[in-house]
Amino acid sequence: MNCLLQKTLSASLVGLALSVLIGCGQSGPERLTVYPVQGKLEVNGKPAAGAVVVLHPKGDASKPGARAEVQADGTFTAGTYTANDGAPEGDYILTVEWFKPVLKHDEYVTGPNLVPAKYSKPDSSQLEVHVAAQPNQLAPIKLKR
Repeated sequence: MNCLLQKTLSASLVGLALSVLIGCGQSGPERLTVYPVQGKLEVNGKPAAGAVVVLHPKGDASKPGARAEVQADGTFTAGTYTANDGAPEGDYILTVEWFKPVLKHDEYVTGPNLVPAKYSKPDSSQLEVHVAAQPNQLAPIKLKR
């Protein structure tokens, strides 16, 4: 094998090795295993369609939270990394916000929150849930305005 061909081949192999090593690095924070979480939310006995439910990890700020939008029948499915994928195992404070759309100048804008304000913040919400390492069906959440 001539010297030029050997140097070209060696340089190509080094480049390939470097690209493989660089490609194997972590691209972001480690994803935790998530488990299905489903529930139902009612306000004054009716489904809270369009409300947003958020699960805030209790006592572990490094753990991601999960969120869900309540469907027309009041059900919701939580998602952490993608819609409806579930939540990591652990204890959570659940918050709820349900904003009424208001027509203003021919367009709808966010109106008032239809649930008491205490449920919209983790430090004042008294709604606690536990996600186990299995599919989770939460007890129905029934709020009063």
